[in-house]
Amino acid sequence: MKKCEASANWREIVLTEDDIDRYARQLVLRDIGLRGQERLKSSRVAILGMGGLGTPAALLLTRMGIGFIRIVDRDIVSETDLHRQVLFNLDDVGLPKVEVAKASLTKMNPDVEIDAIATPILNENIDKLIEDVDLIIDGLDNIRTRYITNRAALRMGKPYIFSAAVEMFSIVSTIIPGETPCLECFYSGLRDEFLPRCATVGVHPSITFLTAAISVSEATKLIVSGEPSLKGKLLFTDLRSMDFSLLELKRDENCGACGKGLATEIEQPLVELGCARDGKSVYFINKFIDGFCMDEAVANISKIGSIMRRGDQFIKFKIDDSLQGTLFKSGSMLIEVSGMAILDEEEIIGIYERISKARLH
Repeated sequence: MKKCEASANWREIVLTEDDIDRYARQLVLRDIGLRGQERLKSSRVAILGMGGLGTPAALLLTRMGIGFIRIVDRDIVSETDLHRQVLFNLDDVGLPKVEVAKASLTKMNPDVEIDAIATPILNENIDKLIEDVDLIIDGLDNIRTRYITNRAALRMGKPYIFSAAVEMFSIVSTIIPGETPCLECFYSGLRDEFLPRCATVGVHPSITFLTAAISVSEATKLIVSGEPSLKGKLLFTDLRSMDFSLLELKRDENCGACGKGLATEIEQPLVELGCARDGKSVYFINKFIDGFCMDEAVANISKIGSIMRRGDQFIKFKIDDSLQGTLFKSGSMLIEVSGMAILDEEEIIGIYERISKARLH
């Protein structure tokens, strides 16, 4: 069997005595061993999304001693997240997920380098987010961003462990560019508005934990041996009936992403209405501005509202009693409106432009 690229040309690294003590139970595991642990320590992984799938994956990989983990998310912690998103507590509500996750993971294992980036994942920045990692783990919650990730993984030759979970069901597949079907070979043409969402049909914490654990198992197999179990296969899990089905996947020669077909454009809404939560309407401004000036934004916010809190990558602000928001260092923004009020797109854009001084039209 040909071994996947993620297991080749590993950076040379030596385990310390502390490493040998910490990872003793992994070192005696025949699936990892000394050489495998060295590879884990030298590896670089990107986890896209810090939700029900991304947080348990990050927790496991950090505890296992992955050398570098990049975590990416555009959102803040909400109370509705807490039943399944393992790195967050009640005190974290309202704070950027990646900042809270980084603090939790660093405390868990300070030897792991955590690179936290608060940004939406867009065509404009996806290559930069994954260019220096060995593999990608899917912790996303929408098909549009998965298509963006799939195409970038193909362009850059990065293994992509795709997963999704809702209700008590999940799917996982390990996609190896040039060797396996890509995501759009077996899930093409889907639209988020026609797919079930956690906010409408719910999600059981056990299915997100299990799915993340399977993804981590695939990632470590890629790193240690280059032989993942779900290469070219799709694992469907139904915890309601306790059914596990393994399907063989075939490459679509006419796939628009990896085959001879024409690639359709992936729509990227500038203003996106998120799932309402905690009694508030939520809007995302999906913008990426390289070198965005946070200090200038502070001055602009002070003219129309007040600063509630500032962190390394965010400014939390309040316009009035019903409207507050979070501006991120990436140039993106999240706006929350109390009482489930609905704002039109022009109102959202107006708020963003007054604060950022960036034109969206």
